[in-house]
Amino acid sequence: MTKAFTLTEAPVIDATGATTIYLEILSTLPTGTYDIVVNIYGSIEKYRFIKDASTECDILSFEYNGADLVSSFTEESSRVYAVSSTVLYGRAFDYTELTDYNGSNFYLTLLTYSNGASISVSATKTETDGLMTYVISYVVTAEDTSTKTYKHYVSEAAPFKDGSSYVSSYQDGEIVTEQTKNYSSNSANNIVKFEFRRGTEPVNRVK
Repeated sequence: MTKAFTLTEAPVIDATGATTIYLEILSTLPTGTYDIVVNIYGSIEKYRFIKDASTECDILSFEYNGADLVSSFTEESSRVYAVSSTVLYGRAFDYTELTDYNGSNFYLTLLTYSNGASISVSATKTETDGLMTYVISYVVTAEDTSTKTYKHYVSEAAPFKDGSSYVSSYQDGEIVTEQTKNYSSNSANNIVKFEFRRGTEPVNRVK
């Protein structure tokens, strides 16, 4: 069970026998009504308190490629925050990798959020000029049902710069072969074909 309270100071008993207990309720305690029962030398006292629903719905850590990006989120609109990253050319994500935050293949190395809150993750992908862009959306819901949305834009990096004299084959974001070619994007008759793989699926791309 998660610790939900702590003694901030040692209990104090004065000369008259009156006892003072300093108890701090932690944010890990879920919202609700609680009774504190104290038994001092056979004298039982019960104290009731209500833990209000938390309004906290923040992402606390967001680690991608070894870097914590949580401080890089900027406000996109009211209570919607966004951050952008890149992924190596040829490294494709499937939906489960992007959304199953409890799975061993989740694309983030660390994700934490406010105590008592819940989180849901969804993702979309689009292809523009042959390159993939993923938008992963995190909706964090506080105990009081207020929400914040965090969006992670992940764009596939280009395979090589315009005018380069080489082409490469990629698999899962790694260069597996490289060949020198007389390549120029300005020449209509000089078209280079090469193969790369997104995950396990070979795809032929023409440049």
